[in-house]
Amino acid sequence: MKTYEDIRAKAEKEIARLEQCIKDVKKNYTYDFKCPYCNEVSKFRVFTANVGRIGRIYCSTKCRVYAFQEKNGDSRFLRKEINKRKEERNKKKDLIINMRKDGFKLREIAKQFGVTHQYVSQIIVEAKKNDS
Repeated sequence: MKTYEDIRAKAEKEIARLEQCIKDVKKNYTYDFKCPYCNEVSKFRVFTANVGRIGRIYCSTKCRVYAFQEKNGDSRFLRKEINKRKEERNKKKDLIINMRKDGFKLREIAKQFGVTHQYVSQIIVEAKKNDS
């Protein structure tokens, strides 16, 4: 014969197990979100308190601020300009590395690009670290 206390204890155990299962689901279920400003894909939890009514729009407050500034023309450096500068810098570094491989001296390379030979040396050392 089952008593009230036995059934009550069994039900409480089941409720505790289900509550733990709900906590795990809330913690572990994530989705991939692509930010429209920086185009980076990030993982976010499905059950978060700060998504608002319309959901997540930007991956961070930084992207939200930059997008707002770009929209209103307030930004000092737009994301496009920053990316363009990075691309130009990377092209310059690639040219320096290729010239060094071709046998040019550090000072010759530095003169051609209008930089110091220490900067050229630093670029070459970084390239060697990245290759190995």
